[in-house]
Amino acid sequence: MGDQFNYYLNLMYQTDLVNASHNLTTGFSLNLDDYTEQLDGIDSGRREVVPGIYSEYNYKPSEHLTLLAGLRLDYHNLYGLMFTPRIHTRFDIQGHTHFRLSVGKGYRSPLILAENNHFLANSREIIIGENIRQEEAWNFGASITHFIPLGVQPMSISLEAYRTQFIEQVIVDLDSDVNQVRFNNLDGESYSNNLQAEVTTQFLKGLETKIAFRYSDVRYTIGNELMIKPLVSKYKGLLVASYQTPLKKWQFDL
Repeated sequence: MGDQFNYYLNLMYQTDLVNASHNLTTGFSLNLDDYTEQLDGIDSGRREVVPGIYSEYNYKPSEHLTLLAGLRLDYHNLYGLMFTPRIHTRFDIQGHTHFRLSVGKGYRSPLILAENNHFLANSREIIIGENIRQEEAWNFGASITHFIPLGVQPMSISLEAYRTQFIEQVIVDLDSDVNQVRFNNLDGESYSNNLQAEVTTQFLKGLETKIAFRYSDVRYTIGNELMIKPLVSKYKGLLVASYQTPLKKWQFDL
């Protein structure tokens, strides 16, 4: 259905500021993409040229606190100027509890035909709206991990909460017409909330178990109505048991 060629150039400079607690990395990049996408008279191929500069600052005043802040400034030949900030922090309490916070922004150029080729199996007509914009979103996240001295190795208990708030997004509309699949720009609100809990432990030597549960709330706007995104499970669970023999020649996973 199409071809994709990608070329990436990255030059980086790194230096320590004042002392080892401060570290600054700067550089510039050049990304070239040449896409060919054609299907039944639809031609969505394009050539992207994206030069950019970036800087990343790492501050670590002690072994218990780390702050990482980054900025990117890119110019897209089709979508214009892109400003991408991001901040990560990590704080440890006596080596047993880790807190993490993150905030950042991201962009993504959609490849509608390549990413949605599974719709070809239902023989629906594909309708792509005019002036499809680049996807853009903010990400917010927080997590806490606590280690308990229990078993052969410390048991870890993790809680995570993340949210993605879309500013621009390509919406797949399957409901307006049963004979069509329509792709349009977001007109309204769209977000994704995820909560996850995970426990990992090793009570016996060589036997590791993991239990995880995730709740997802994913919604977008279609026809001026904020609705739950179809085919996305609200609840997900995972149970893993892995055993490795003492000589590490055999491993059993369930």
